[in-house]
Amino acid sequence: MSVNQAGLEKALEAFLGGKDFRAGVISSTRGKRQRTNYVVELMPDGRYRVLMEAQVGNKSEEPDHLFLDLPALNDKDLTLWRGNEESYFNFDFAAKEEGFANLLRNQFKIDLERAARIPANKPK
Repeated sequence: MSVNQAGLEKALEAFLGGKDFRAGVISSTRGKRQRTNYVVELMPDGRYRVLMEAQVGNKSEEPDHLFLDLPALNDKDLTLWRGNEESYFNFDFAAKEEGFANLLRNQFKIDLERAARIPANKPK
């Protein structure tokens, strides 16, 4: 497996710096209620996309892509919130954004190290 670390890192930082990060975490939070997980797919050309885990399919078809599980907010206090669900999620995300970004960066590092240990497929 050949891993384009620079391209994958570019994709991760683009995701973390954009509006899709907040939207993905909120989708992940809502999805947990139906036992649905969300991931961000990082592509070696620097692109990314947020997917439901069920949409991922066979990861071995894209061995140079990384799939990171998106964290979820804790919505147990939502019933005590005086605003609507969206404002609660926005407020909670703002408080946890840096921690979530660090969590994803650590997951990224671990996944890259794991990928580096997988021997490349050699033609027979």
